[in-house]
Amino acid sequence: MIGSYIKTSGRNLLRNKLFSSINIVGLAISMSVGLLLIAFVLDLRSYDKFHKNGERIYRITNVATFNGEQGGKFGSTSIKTGKLIREKVTGIEEVAILRNDFSKDAMVGDNILPLKGFWAEPSLFRIFTFPMLEGNPDTALKDPYSIVLTETAAKKLFGNEICAR
Repeated sequence: MIGSYIKTSGRNLLRNKLFSSINIVGLAISMSVGLLLIAFVLDLRSYDKFHKNGERIYRITNVATFNGEQGGKFGSTSIKTGKLIREKVTGIEEVAILRNDFSKDAMVGDNILPLKGFWAEPSLFRIFTFPMLEGNPDTALKDPYSIVLTETAAKKLFGNEICAR
């Protein structure tokens, strides 16, 4: 029975080549667009949801204007804005101010590693719950000149001994 259906549909496809190819290409394009939309929406809905209070974390963005014309949106703002939000906006529990112009060389023994990263306040780890292999998130950035490294950077600087603990 199934063999008969396959033969009949195969003959129909060969008899109406143009109509069949238009339908098959349209179906393939619509399925591709549908799957891309599903992937896009799932990505948007899962963004930073791994944090403990992810639904209560907000990001300040700026809209740039050049010569009166609206430019793009940027996921950054001035430090002064963060300080003003902290002082004047009620209902805000924590504000984390980040700057992304950190670029220095770290040296441990003979290992020298160029690091790029962010300047951050200690409130960063009270807002975001990034998993830490070593150290305490509550005291991680309290001291001046303290640093938090990724696991990759720590392995490059200290070798595998740091991650073996």
